[in-house]
Amino acid sequence: MKNNIKVSVCVPVYNMEEYLEDCIKSLVNQTLKEIELIFVNDGSSDNSINILNKYKHQYPNIKVITQDNQGLGGARNTGLKNATGEYIGFVDADDFVEKDMYEKMYKKAKEVDADIVICDYQFYPNNKIKKKKWYNPYKGEITGEFLNRNTQPWNKIVSNKLIKETNFKFFEKNGDGVFIYLILSAGKIVSIEDILYNYRVGHSSMSTNYNMNNFEISVKSCEKQIELLKETKYKKELKEYFEYRKIYVLIQAIAVSAKTKQKDKFNKYANELKRINYKKNKYNRTILKKEFNIIKYLGMIYILPINYRISSSIIGLII
Repeated sequence: MKNNIKVSVCVPVYNMEEYLEDCIKSLVNQTLKEIELIFVNDGSSDNSINILNKYKHQYPNIKVITQDNQGLGGARNTGLKNATGEYIGFVDADDFVEKDMYEKMYKKAKEVDADIVICDYQFYPNNKIKKKKWYNPYKGEITGEFLNRNTQPWNKIVSNKLIKETNFKFFEKNGDGVFIYLILSAGKIVSIEDILYNYRVGHSSMSTNYNMNNFEISVKSCEKQIELLKETKYKKELKEYFEYRKIYVLIQAIAVSAKTKQKDKFNKYANELKRINYKKNKYNRTILKKEFNIIKYLGMIYILPINYRISSSIIGLII
């Protein structure tokens, strides 16, 4: 039988019983009918699997896969392995989407023969949210500034053909960053201005569990991304931006190690940062300086990496 699935949506699930039904309902009610929903139960210990099974029995386009915990990237990879759609989308289990999200994105993809379609999103609940959105519309040029606001996969669909051609996989313990490789490999990218994805804030999730181990994994992820960049046509023009990505993660690792009184790790990452000659990277000014107020920016660049004792005493002013 010829496959007629237009979009496969991969949803990693880890202990999300409080929000999971909102996510599922937003997906089973999509106006696009040729859609499959792949939920990967990544070792949940709560009631998530029972919720998934309840909906699986009601909707034939739902697949539920259970595995031992492999982290956000590993769960997404399992979803990719089982996806049969022409395009692939990703949704986090604590978020939800507008009912016409995938119909609009698929329609745009087919209109212009795009490898990747990007939509706008909003925070939920959206009252008093001061966070800056990780979104920049595509305007025909791949720049560091564009990439820096488009590392996440969940407000995008990507051609399954491109995923297979590039043999793309997420890094198992790191959720988002490597998605950039698909953007750099795409033949055509297009944005639509509709706000179609709802990103839930104000709680802990698979992608916001900030501990030292996560930042150590992120440092290794940045190193792998630098190697992957060499396989793309942007290996020269974006080299400094990808070095900036590592600089930023190293600064975060240094800050967390100072806050948690881990002197050995502080020294390890501070020394690694100094070897990069990080102060001369232009993206410190064009991206990092815009992300933070001047005190935090100067603290991160000129104070934080210099001395463990000083950094530990003023860390509350920097992060």
